[in-house]
Parts: sequence; structure tokens; C-alpha cells
Amino acid sequence: MKNLLQNYSPFFIINTTYFFMMKTVKFFAGLLICISVMVLSSCAEGCDDSERFSSDVQNAQLSSPEIDKSCFTTVTSASGAELVKFTWPLVKGAGGYYCKVSSLENPEEPEVLVDTLIDGLTVLFDKAEDTNYLCEVTTLGNEKLNNAGADAPSVFTYSTLVEAIKIPEGNDISEFIGKYITENKEELDQKYQEDPNNYKLAFELEGGKTYTMNDSVDFLGYPAVLRGDKQAHAIVEMGEKAFFSCWRSMKIQWLNINAANVTKRGVMTLPATPEPSIKSSTGQYIVKGIIFQECEINDVNKYLTFDNQQSYFVEDLEFINCVIKLNQQAATFYMPKSGYYKFTITNTTIWSTMQSDQVFLNFGGNAGNKIKDLNDVLYNTGYFKLNNSTVYNVSYSKKWAAWNQYAGRAYNTLDIQNVIFVDCSIKKVLEAMGNGNNSYVYSNNTFWYDGADVTEPENYSKGVPTLKTDPGFADPANGDFTISGADQLTFRTGDPRWIK
Repeated sequence: MKNLLQNYSPFFIINTTYFFMMKTVKFFAGLLICISVMVLSSCAEGCDDSERFSSDVQNAQLSSPEIDKSCFTTVTSASGAELVKFTWPLVKGAGGYYCKVSSLENPEEPEVLVDTLIDGLTVLFDKAEDTNYLCEVTTLGNEKLNNAGADAPSVFTYSTLVEAIKIPEGNDISEFIGKYITENKEELDQKYQEDPNNYKLAFELEGGKTYTMNDSVDFLGYPAVLRGDKQAHAIVEMGEKAFFSCWRSMKIQWLNINAANVTKRGVMTLPATPEPSIKSSTGQYIVKGIIFQECEINDVNKYLTFDNQQSYFVEDLEFINCVIKLNQQAATFYMPKSGYYKFTITNTTIWSTMQSDQVFLNFGGNAGNKIKDLNDVLYNTGYFKLNNSTVYNVSYSKKWAAWNQYAGRAYNTLDIQNVIFVDCSIKKVLEAMGNGNNSYVYSNNTFWYDGADVTEPENYSKGVPTLKTDPGFADPANGDFTISGADQLTFRTGDPRWIK
């Protein structure tokens, strides 16, 4: 090749190279145009080219298409992710559409997910749980038909929140929900039986308003949601007899709960008389889920959860993005005859105003490897996951956990990552939880007690490096856990709300 090129002048070689490069660029540019046309065409569903680009509608002022909740469906991508499919009605004579979709997760700074001109009728966007989306579609003009575009977009707020019954301010929560369930029981039973996997009974409190709760809120066998407003939590004042309860599943969301008056039960207390229909062949009563999400729970004097001395097994127990203030005078999770399958605490702060000699976790029932579900199948391996959280002054002079069926058992994976423990569990958090034999996932944890690092011996810590420095809480005695420790800031550990 080298000898061959020597027979030609540099000018010839440069021009020949340029010729072939330009041919290649033109080829791929043409290919890209073809692909673009194919993609744009595939976006338009429910109409053909003649409908889109020719019409008996001419010389007209067009309007934007009407949008309602029937325009939205959920589809699954090839990777298994859920997407929202947004399809609007055809406007005859249109030259296309401008579509914009924004997530209102943060209403002050909406995140734009879709911003496009399109000649079709459909767009797709990622579906997130419990989120509102502002959806706008504007009809564009058609110069060929002399049709003018719409003066304004059609606007619709699509929500993935479960539709809820509003509880007006001034109502006692327990009284309102109890009365509603009693008066509508036949209808509620029918709705649940028609779609047991998806039905939710949801109630919503007014954002920023204060409500009393003077007795139990018992959702019975209905998968339930009780929520406030994400941007302005409702405030719930619990009375002495108050507690949340269910025997199927419940989610408590976006509430500020004051529990100072609850001195005999848990904030969440399972029924004293279990429902026979949820009893497994191995003898436990199976509760599907108990979830607290984005809640502040203040002045817990007794238990956070309590099994009422009955043998329950909770498939999914979660505290997500919460702040929990304890006046720790008892076990925080007091489930002496019960167990769990999956237990998650993440992006959460748990702290006590007092130095306590009570355990944090008390689970006395069997673990999943000995329990069958309602389809008579063993649960086998489960986990305790504590991630990206801050724990302060909890079980100061007591071991962390009393759970013989979970400690040292390989089927109970301990997933503890990016957690800051300060003045907790007489320096022995991991020893009390695992006895060194559990399956584990550990990383970037801080164990700080009375002003010194207390990383546990290798047989408990598994030799995984920890952050051996003071996290530097701003004012822990008053609930300000903003960190100043260099290591914790570098690795961004603890509850994210305290990383400034």
C-alpha cells in the first residue's frame, strides 16, 4: 500500500480522501433522515397519514385536544420499567402538536420530562409512584390547509396517587374512617373482591391542617392509605387510646404525628384478635405490609410497633424518609411473638431524648425459613436493611436487638450501609444483631460512642472499613443532626436531609 500511494501526488490523495468522506457523510445523513421519519411516524397511533395531513377542515382556527384521565395508561418497557403512555385525541387539520410533560415532585422547580414537537398522538414517560405530572398539548397550525394553531394548550394534571376520600378539617380521623368503613362496607368488599391485587382504600387529610385521632384507626382487611400533602404535611394529634392498625396492609404517608399521649400501645398496633382468614399452615397471621413514608413521628413514649402479643408475620415493614423522635422507655419495635420477611429503614433519622436501657428491636417470633405464606410456600431468606440513616442515643446502655431467631442466621441478611450510629447500644450494634454469622452487606458506617470510635471486632464487623471519626452533629440534643465530619461529608453518609 505504501508503494502504491507513492505513485500519486499528495494533492490527489487528499482530494480522493475528501471525496469518499463526503460520500460517507451523505450516506449516513440520508440513513438518519429515514430513521427519523420512521420514528416520528411510529409515534402517531390511531390515525393514518391521510387523517394527519389532509382534511376537510380548512381555513379554520384549531383548538387543542381535550385531555382527561382516559388518555393515560401504564405500559411496561422491555427492561421491565413502568412507563406512562399518554395518548390524546386527533385534531383534524392539524399540522402536528407540541407536547410538554413535567414532574411536579418539586412544584417550585418542575422537572421537564417531555418537550417535543410531534406529528403523532402519543408520548411515553417514566412512571414514578405517588407523583403528579403536568401534561400540556398544543395543536399546531397547518399552512397547506390554511389552519391556524390553537391559541392555548390543553392542560391536565395526571397523578399516580391513589384516588382518595377527603377528610375535611375538624373531623376526628378515627371517627371519620370508622364511620365510612361501616356505612360503605358492602361496596368496599365488592371493590376489593373485584381487584384484590390493586385495590386501595385511601383517605387524604388537608395539607397543613391539624386533626385529632382519639381512638384506633383500624383499616381491617382493606389495603389502605392515609396521607396528608407532600408539600405541607397534615398534623395528627394522637389521643391516649389512639393507634393505627390493619390486618392486610397500610401506608401512612406525609403526616406529622404527635404520639406523646400514647403510653400503653404502639403507634402501630396489630389487632388483639387476629383475623382467621390470614392464618398460615404454620400458625402465623400474615400481614402483607406496614409502611410509614415521609412522616415525622414525635415523642414516642411506648412502642413504635406492637404485635399485641399475637403471632404475626409481616411480609414488608418499611420506614422510608422519616424522622422519629423517641422518649425511649420501651423497645422501639416490640414484636415479642412476631417476625418479619423484609424490614427496611432508609433515609431516616431515629433519635432518643433520653439515655435508655431498652432494646431497639424485639422480635420473638420465627423467621421466614420456618414460616409458610398463604399459598403454603416457605419464605426462606429475608433481610434487615438499614441504609443512609442517622441513629442517635438509642438503646444507650442496652444491646441493640433481642431476636434469637434472626441473630446469627444466614437466612437473615444484614444490609447496613452509610449509617451513622452515635451513642447507641453500649458499643455493640452488630454483635447484638448478628453474632457474626449472618449474611451481610456493610459499608461506610460510623460507630461513635461517648466521643470515640467503637468499631466492633472483625468477627462482627467482618473487617469492612468504617468511618472512625466524629460526624460532628450540629445540635443533637435539639434534633439537629447536620454533619460537619469530613469523612461523613466525603462519603455522604447518614440521613441525606442532614447533608448541607
